[in-house]
Amino acid sequence: MLRERLSDVPLFPGPEGRVKVPAAWLIDRLAWRGVEKQGVKVSEAHALVLVGCGAQTAGPWLSLAADIVASVEGAFGLTLEMEPRVLGLPDVVAS
Repeated sequence: MLRERLSDVPLFPGPEGRVKVPAAWLIDRLAWRGVEKQGVKVSEAHALVLVGCGAQTAGPWLSLAADIVASVEGAFGLTLEMEPRVLGLPDVVAS
């Protein structure tokens, strides 16, 4: 269980008896704030915000989001769901 590995993880009641874990907390634990790749960066002010730094297509945005999702899944065994949904593209990042 996550609480056994990370005693300080904040948990909140979710639907159907499940538990919610704040995505920003997970992303912060993996030191993503300020990381820039291909003209997109994770905001230093909030871990859930991606900021454009020159990227001119959606590809770099989706790639960075996918990298974050993969790192959270690898480290914690949890899959993040991307919000908002990207219309017109397959669910590359969402579970």
